[in-house]
This record gives sequence, C-alpha cells and structure tokens, in this order.
Amino acid sequence: MKTLIAFLGMNGSRLTLSNHEAYEFIMGVASGRLDDVPEIAERIDLGSEER
Repeated sequence: MKTLIAFLGMNGSRLTLSNHEAYEFIMGVASGRLDDVPEIAERIDLGSEER
C-alpha cells in the first residue's frame, strides 16, 4: 500500500479509498482473488484522484 501511495503521489494523484476499501483491495491482490491486471488498474483508477 505504501508503494502504491508513493507511486500515485509521484504522478500527481492521491488514493481516495476508505480504510476498508484499501484493506479489501490489498487482501484481494495478496490472496490471488484479485489477479486480473486490467481489473486491478481499474480499481486503482477509480480509487484515486488527481491532486
């Protein structure tokens, strides 16, 4: 999560997910339940905004 936040920050964006949404996202990726790269990218896009 820290890496994602840093990456977004370096590119002029910030994460807007709630703590619960961020937890579910990370657990989905870590467990392999969420492993489709386009879907992961879409969730990041929907859960972030430009600063």
